Amino acid sequence: MFDSIFSPIDWVLRYLGLLGTASSLLGPNTNLYWLGVPGLAMASVILVNVWRILPLATVIQLGGLSSIPGTSSRPPRWTAPPRGGARG
Repeated sequence: MFDSIFSPIDWVLRYLGLLGTASSLLGPNTNLYWLGVPGLAMASVILVNVWRILPLATVIQLGGLSSIPGTSSRPPRWTAPPRGGARG
Protein backbone atom coordinates (compact mmCIF):
# COMPACT_ATOMS: atom_id res chain seq x y z
CA MET A 1 0.00 0.00 0.00
CA PHE A 2 2.78 2.44 0.92
CA ASP A 3 5.44 1.06 -1.41
CA SER A 4 7.56 3.81 -2.93
CA ILE A 5 7.35 2.38 -6.47
CA PHE A 6 4.18 0.27 -6.80
CA SER A 7 1.86 2.16 -4.46
CA PRO A 8 -1.80 2.21 -5.52
CA ILE A 9 -2.10 5.53 -3.71
CA ASP A 10 0.52 6.99 -6.04
CA TRP A 11 -1.33 5.56 -9.04
CA VAL A 12 -4.52 7.33 -8.00
CA LEU A 13 -2.69 10.60 -7.31
CA ARG A 14 -0.99 10.46 -10.73
CA TYR A 15 -4.31 9.66 -12.42
CA LEU A 16 -5.94 12.67 -10.72
CA GLY A 17 -3.04 14.89 -11.78
CA LEU A 18 -1.89 15.64 -8.23
CA LEU A 19 1.50 13.96 -8.64
CA GLY A 20 4.11 13.59 -11.34
CA THR A 21 3.92 16.77 -13.40
CA ALA A 22 5.72 20.06 -12.94
CA SER A 23 2.51 21.93 -12.09
CA SER A 24 1.00 19.26 -9.82
CA LEU A 25 0.05 19.95 -6.23
CA LEU A 26 2.32 17.30 -4.67
CA GLY A 27 5.38 17.94 -6.83
CA PRO A 28 7.05 16.69 -9.98
CA ASN A 29 8.22 13.36 -8.53
CA THR A 30 6.35 10.34 -9.87
CA ASN A 31 6.47 8.49 -6.54
CA LEU A 32 6.16 9.54 -2.91
CA TYR A 33 8.37 7.89 -0.30
CA TRP A 34 5.60 7.33 2.23
CA LEU A 35 7.75 5.84 4.99
CA GLY A 36 10.98 7.67 4.17
CA VAL A 37 9.86 11.25 4.81
CA PRO A 38 9.07 12.01 8.48
CA GLY A 39 5.86 13.95 7.79
CA LEU A 40 4.49 11.37 5.36
CA ALA A 41 5.51 8.53 7.68
CA MET A 42 3.60 10.05 10.60
CA ALA A 43 0.54 10.68 8.43
CA SER A 44 0.74 7.11 7.09
CA VAL A 45 0.93 5.57 10.57
CA ILE A 46 -1.99 7.68 11.79
CA LEU A 47 -4.06 6.77 8.72
CA VAL A 48 -3.40 3.04 9.14
CA ASN A 49 -4.29 3.13 12.85
CA VAL A 50 -7.53 5.01 12.19
CA TRP A 51 -8.39 2.56 9.39
CA ARG A 52 -7.75 -0.34 11.78
CA ILE A 53 -9.54 0.95 14.90
CA LEU A 54 -12.54 2.76 13.38
CA PRO A 55 -14.65 -0.36 12.62
CA LEU A 56 -14.18 -1.70 16.16
CA ALA A 57 -15.03 1.66 17.72
CA THR A 58 -18.13 1.90 15.51
CA VAL A 59 -19.37 -1.53 16.57
CA ILE A 60 -18.80 -0.71 20.25
CA GLN A 61 -20.61 2.63 19.87
CA LEU A 62 -23.58 1.08 18.05
CA GLY A 63 -23.79 -1.70 20.64
CA GLY A 64 -23.93 0.85 23.44
CA LEU A 65 -26.55 2.93 21.65
CA SER A 66 -28.72 -0.08 20.92
CA SER A 67 -28.77 -1.06 24.61
CA ILE A 68 -30.55 2.19 25.57
CA PRO A 69 -34.27 1.50 25.94
CA GLY A 70 -36.47 3.51 23.61
CA THR A 71 -39.49 3.90 25.87
CA SER A 72 -40.11 3.31 29.52
CA SER A 73 -43.38 2.38 31.19
CA ARG A 74 -42.44 4.06 34.49
CA PRO A 75 -42.52 7.80 35.12
CA PRO A 76 -39.27 9.43 36.22
CA ARG A 77 -38.43 9.31 39.94
CA TRP A 78 -37.85 13.06 40.24
CA THR A 79 -40.41 15.81 40.22
CA ALA A 80 -40.15 19.40 39.13
CA PRO A 81 -39.72 22.06 41.85
CA PRO A 82 -42.77 24.16 42.70
CA ARG A 83 -43.18 27.27 40.56
CA GLY A 84 -43.87 30.05 43.01
CA GLY A 85 -44.13 28.38 46.36
CA ALA A 86 -41.79 28.13 49.30
CA ARG A 87 -38.35 26.69 48.76
CA GLY A 88 -36.46 24.38 50.95
